[in-house]
Formats: sequence, structure tokens, C-alpha cells
Amino acid sequence: MQTYLLQNTGVSRLIQDFLNESPGLKNFYTQKVSRESLMQQAKVKTKSYKNRAVLTQVLSAQNQILTAKQQKNLKALENPNAVTVTTGHQLNLATGPLYFIYKILHTVKMCEEMNRSQEQFTFVPIFWMATEDHDFEEINHFSTYQSTYRWQRESGGFVGEMGTDGVLAVFTEFFKGLEKNQAAKNLEKMITKAYQKKDLAASTRFLVQELLGEWGVLILDANHPELKRLAIPYFEKELRNQLAQEAVQATNHQLSKYKEQAFAREINLFYSENGKRERIDFEDGVYFLVDSLKKFEGDEIFKALENSPEKFSPNVILRPLYQEIILPNVCYIGGGGEISYWLQLKRMFAQFEIEFPLIMLRNSFLILTKNQCEKATKFGILPQHLFSPISELKSEWVKQQTDLFEVLENLKESIEQKFFKASEIAEKTDDTFRQMLLAQQQKQLNGYEKMKKRLQKAEEKRLGSKIRRLENLYEIMFPSGTWQERKINFSVFYQKYGENFFEAVYESLDAFESKFVVKCFDY
Repeated sequence: MQTYLLQNTGVSRLIQDFLNESPGLKNFYTQKVSRESLMQQAKVKTKSYKNRAVLTQVLSAQNQILTAKQQKNLKALENPNAVTVTTGHQLNLATGPLYFIYKILHTVKMCEEMNRSQEQFTFVPIFWMATEDHDFEEINHFSTYQSTYRWQRESGGFVGEMGTDGVLAVFTEFFKGLEKNQAAKNLEKMITKAYQKKDLAASTRFLVQELLGEWGVLILDANHPELKRLAIPYFEKELRNQLAQEAVQATNHQLSKYKEQAFAREINLFYSENGKRERIDFEDGVYFLVDSLKKFEGDEIFKALENSPEKFSPNVILRPLYQEIILPNVCYIGGGGEISYWLQLKRMFAQFEIEFPLIMLRNSFLILTKNQCEKATKFGILPQHLFSPISELKSEWVKQQTDLFEVLENLKESIEQKFFKASEIAEKTDDTFRQMLLAQQQKQLNGYEKMKKRLQKAEEKRLGSKIRRLENLYEIMFPSGTWQERKINFSVFYQKYGENFFEAVYESLDAFESKFVVKCFDY
């Protein structure tokens, strides 16, 4: 196993500064995640949190079949000294990219580490299903190294409420390509059962439960009338006073040197009815829905909020606030994009008088076999050039295969030294001689560069088969030029290693430090 600090892996400038605790970012988050800061956050949250009874009732209703660890965690949440660590994700088909799994296991490990080290608070892992998202194109597919499997159908409204008719046809070819072992059989059985459920929310819940329920994570669908009722005062504030936009815009101005992640609107709520989700807007004293132009006269919208809060849905700006309203949460664990937009929200949380949680960049992983790790080391990718582009990797490796490049480099140094001595003489003559000397030097150096390129090309041709092996290995490590965890589905490794895959990832996780881990399996 090899580990790298994530700030050294080519992440965005904002995330680098966040991980390096840049003084310019200190006002945009609470403090760095540690055992001590989690304890401090737990003390603050348990004093202010008032929604425990409703939360545990909803979780009990939603999680009918629980493992022993889940039952223990659900029971613990009834205790006033229980807090949560949360991660969330969209309802990707078959869980989508690998980091879906990594996020949940990181959340579990942080809780277990905290529970092992103290007894004052109980830390409970929560997986927040993003059932109220609407972007079907982002979630309707998953990829292996051989293919991308895509579910084509009409979409609209909350993805969690989408029926699953026809989805199992997407898996027909996928199942044919699975390995012939017990882990693969279990995987096929799980997926088949999952997507026989009535909607995408139920399917995703079943799949996560089957895969990771034994780890104790509790699965929450926040699209629930009783949970929405807890948010009524805050949604009403947003409707009446448009608190979020001003706060987020002020923060974005302060973070203007970084790329903006999320855009705050005048009203950051949707209204959902008859399977259609529409953005709420406000103009000339009237609330209306942007697509249908349905208007709410007088105080109709506030009556609708009071009578049917489940019809109101927070957008990307208010969703984190909604999460912190309904959960006794102390930390959110997410990817780079998520952490970037969380950094925009601290001022908004203060406006709504809700504690801003600790935020943690999850661990990232690259999974390889022992043989692949050995090849990567031989090619010089591991450990020092893992995040170098393929063109640079090829160039460096080719140079190591012959001493001719060193000969050329010595020739260049010799040229430069000779012309340096000649330039000392030129200083004592007229300018025309000096200019001629400089031109001759440049001509010699240009010739050197041509020889170097010609040698590179010749060596690449000579080493063609080995370079293709390097390129093939790089494609395994960085499929389509992106990190493995952002492209490849967990099934690639689960069908080979079964539950051992989750165990290996869990053991390699650092609960309190954001790292990139290269995990080499023995076979």
C-alpha cells in the first residue's frame, strides 16, 4: 500500500488551500477534522439539536430490515449524546462510480474510531440518499473497463420516485460478463432483487443495505413529510427574506479567485406536484413556479408550506442546511466538488442560526492487483510519477532505457559552455560579432533539440510493444484519463474479491487525514 496526501495529487486550488489550512480560507469552515474537533462539535450540536424523536421514528419506518450493528446505531440515536457523521450521494445505477462505496466506508470508519476512543458521545454513520435530485443523465449509467451500461428512459421530477420498469434489461449483458464464482453470483442476485423494487429510491436503499448494512450505516431518505415539517420555519424564512442568496453571494465575492461551485438564486426551493418539480420564484410581490407560471396569491404559498411541506424541496444551496436541521450531525464527508460548495455556505448557516458542521475530504483509492503494482513500479509510475500525464511518463521511461539521452545532454552543456567562453571574447569586440555568435549558438541548440526529438521518436519505435503495455496499464489506472474511482463501478472488484474488497478498503482508510491510497491486492 502506498499513500499520498490529496493536496499533492493535482486537486483544485481551492481544495489544496483547504487541505493546507490556508489562512485565507479559515473563515469558511469550522476547523480541521480531528478527534478533538469532533468532540467539540458534538458538545455544541447536542445542546442545540431538538429533532431526535422525529428522526428516529422516520429512520425506524424507513429501515425495516436491519443488521445487528444498524439496530445498535438506531437505538443509540435515541440517546441525547448520540451524533451523526454523514455522507450522501445520488442514486446512481448500481451505485455508479467507486467513490460511492468509499464515501460510506470512510464515514463508518470515522464513527468507529471515535466510538473506540471515548464514551461521552456515540457517533453514528448516515448515508443520505439524494432522492430529490432531478438530473437523470448523471445517474442513469455505470461503467466497467469493458463497457458503459446506460438506462434510457424519459425522466422528470424526483429521481427517487422514478419507477424501475425496464431497468433490469440494462444488466443483461453485464451479467453475462461476470466471473463464474460465488461473489459474482451474489452480486447478480443483489442487483436483480434491488431493481425489482418499485422505484429508484427503494432500489438504491436495498442495494446499499445488502452491500454495506453489516457495517452499521443507517440509510436516510429525507424526502419525508415529517422531516420536511421540521424545516418549515427555515423554508419560510427563505421564502420571506431570501436569506441564502445574499449570504452566498457575499461569500462567493470573497472566494472570487477560486472557481464558483454553486449558484444561489433569489429563492432556493422547488415545488413538486404531480411528479413535476419546478423552481419557485418571486416577482412584484407574487410567488410563482418558473415553468408552469402557476401563481400563489397572498399567503397561499405559506399555507401550502404549512399543510404540505413534502411538496417543497431544497436545491443544492439549501440541501446542506436541511440536512443539518434534521440530523444531529457533526461532520460531512464528501468529494472535492462537495467540499468546494460547502465552503460557500458557512455565512448562510449563520443567517439561519444553524451550526455549520465540520467538513472532510474523503479518502481516494486506486485499486490494483499485485502484478499491476509491480508493473507500475517497473515503469516508474509508482511511487514518484503516479499523477504525471501519460506523455510525460512515456518520455521519462524511454529516457531511462538508453544512455544516449545523457550523451545528448552532455553535448548541450558542452555547447553552452563553449559559447559562454566565446561570449566573453565577444564582449571585447563590436556588436555585430556578438550578434553573429548568439545566432550561431541558437542554431547549435536548435540542432540539439532536433536530435533529441529524433532520438525520442526512434526509441519509441524501438520500444513500441513495451510502450503499448505502459499505455494499457495507465488506462487501467486512469481510465479515459480520469481517476479510477470516478469512472469504474465497484462490481469490477467485488466480483473478484467479494466482501474482502470492502474489508481491504476499510482497513486502508485514514479516518482523519485526506489521502490518496494505492491498494495492491495479492491476486
